[in-house]
Amino acid sequence: MDKVQIYASDALKGTVWGNIADALSMATGGIITGLILHPSDTLKVMKNKFNGDYTMEKLYNNMHIVFNSYPACILEIVMFIISFEFFYGSYRDIYYRIFNRNFLTVRANLLVGMFAGACTQIVSCPFKTVAVQMQAGNYNSTIDACRGIYYSSTGGSFKNFYHGLKVGIILSSINPAIDYTLYNQISNIIVNSTPSLKGDIRNMSNLSVFLLGIFSKTCSASLTYPMTTLKIKTQAQGKGQQQQKKSTTKLQNQKKNVENNTIQVVVETTTRQRRRQLTSFEIFQNILKNEGFFVLYSGFMIKILNTAAKAGVKRVIKANIRETIFSFMFQFLQFFQTTSSYK
Repeated sequence: MDKVQIYASDALKGTVWGNIADALSMATGGIITGLILHPSDTLKVMKNKFNGDYTMEKLYNNMHIVFNSYPACILEIVMFIISFEFFYGSYRDIYYRIFNRNFLTVRANLLVGMFAGACTQIVSCPFKTVAVQMQAGNYNSTIDACRGIYYSSTGGSFKNFYHGLKVGIILSSINPAIDYTLYNQISNIIVNSTPSLKGDIRNMSNLSVFLLGIFSKTCSASLTYPMTTLKIKTQAQGKGQQQQKKSTTKLQNQKKNVENNTIQVVVETTTRQRRRQLTSFEIFQNILKNEGFFVLYSGFMIKILNTAAKAGVKRVIKANIRETIFSFMFQFLQFFQTTSSYK
């Protein structure tokens, strides 16, 4: 059985189907960790929204926010992981073919990760915007969030789903690139220096995979945390349909004497306008001016613990189910080819 599984992964290596199988295996880990650690992820968003002034007790008293945001957050996790794994694998294979190599150098690993991260952000940004709005408690359902985000500007626009895209592209270009580069380079050193692993990363123990996943993600998340906070603050801004009064009630008293009676005429004028959402750069300027740079590190500990734990568990789940998914994919392709040939 092990030989069949290894043969399946080796047979699909460097193909689109192999990249899809890799993406599905990592996405499975993402779904499991997302379901388990979603409350802490929501707490992280709340801490960023309120500059750290939000506790687990407050979140416990508002558990409806956690439950309401589950669907949107799980969908965002799946879209991000599948997109990144697919783009990363595709760009990696292109590099192999162009330079006739079967490994990535440090520079190549960083470049592949950056290109994959930028493309992933373009695909997943709308899902992240909806997820953050739900976790921030701005809406009670995903449908309401989509409707509110769409109409957050006059006339409505799909561009509103891409709030924080610029800082998101920078973040997604750096964070995963560092994460994957560290993981791949260190794992290669471990594999090549440990004879018992027989030169195959698939022989690494679950503990080694878990600890290496935690280490690589902790390093990347720590370096890019201010950008993460800035992106969340951009996407967590209040409801698009909120309105504010431009001028308070204005009273004009005019007295007219008609048949010895005094009539008081009150003219009340109020104007409303939609609240314009700030850009990432404007939020950054306001933070530096009014609150200080270190506000960007609000919720740092819960973020690192959450992200590192998810990364480690995802790596372990992927390592354990990857060969099974490859085997199913290989058998499916064989069945499809056999059926097509028969017809």
